[in-house]
Amino acid sequence: MNIEDLLQGPLKNVILDNITSQLGVNDTNKASSALDTTINVLMNAMAKNASNPDGAGSLVNAVTKDHDGSILDNITDYFSGQFQPQNPSAINGKGILDHLLGGKQETAASTIGKETGMDAGQIMKMMAMVAPILMGVLGKANQNTQNAPSGGGLIDMLLNSTKKINSQSNQGGLLSQILDKDGDGSIMDDVAGMGFKALLGRLFRR
Repeated sequence: MNIEDLLQGPLKNVILDNITSQLGVNDTNKASSALDTTINVLMNAMAKNASNPDGAGSLVNAVTKDHDGSILDNITDYFSGQFQPQNPSAINGKGILDHLLGGKQETAASTIGKETGMDAGQIMKMMAMVAPILMGVLGKANQNTQNAPSGGGLIDMLLNSTKKINSQSNQGGLLSQILDKDGDGSIMDDVAGMGFKALLGRLFRR
């Protein structure tokens, strides 16, 4: 399991089927586009947060403590509300969004909605559904990664996956509207430089 599996393959189909059912969306193509965009935005938000030592440490700590990936083995129960993990934080979508996007949640929902033709309220619910799954993917991947003391393996995987997906998408403008770090319209440049920044952070923390 890797992060890209969220954007293709059986897992995405299960997520898409449940989201369209719960949100009452009849246009599967529209919902699929919104799901791809939502995952891309959340991944970039995670990568942006992980671009400094404190953010990287916080993400690794959250994944290690709260997200063991078991949500992926109980995905149907998760959507039906029957999945009860040992740590409730594992399925606290709102809490995850608060940490990832902070006050940018409404902007993200509105921007994704306009881009994909879906209602902003539906996008907000979709983000809350998807966030725990994305953290679960990180948790599952973390179990299969030999991490450096600072969590370098997990962070490097996240940054590399985010760069790869960004290179294959044409959503630079949308991402900049939501996440641009310094207001210069270059979220792709911000993410592209994260690997080196994260490496420096790990070096100075030793």
